Amino acid sequence: NEIRILALLPSTDRTARLQGRFETYNLDNDNEASSKADQNGYEAVFYNRTTPRTMGSIVIESKIVFIPLDLQRALFWLRYTHEERRLWADAICINDSDPLEEFIQISLFSQIYKRATKAIAWIGE
Repeated sequence: NEIRILALLPSTDRTARLQGRFETYNLDNDNEASSKADQNGYEAVFYNRTTPRTMGSIVIESKIVFIPLDLQRALFWLRYTHEERRLWADAICINDSDPLEEFIQISLFSQIYKRATKAIAWIGE
């Protein structure tokens, strides 16, 4: 019952390229030996998936990851200026090129949203 969390790196430049790294979050972990992501929690991001298939990008651990443009726009606005922000968004945190992982992660959706400290709905600019 582990999921990936995006640690979105800060920037004082609102237009700077999005960058982040992955952390692991254990949905079952209630003990004291939890990871940093477990201790700090995460926010779940909802965004408009019905717009045309225009893609944006984010650099995660030195690799360019293509994401829906609406999600990229949301991340530009959600990024903090001086500290990381821990977020869960399906297009980033689920490896959809692995059908088994995707199936398992989709089955965890209710737990993912339930455990989030906050749900953010991005309806556009």
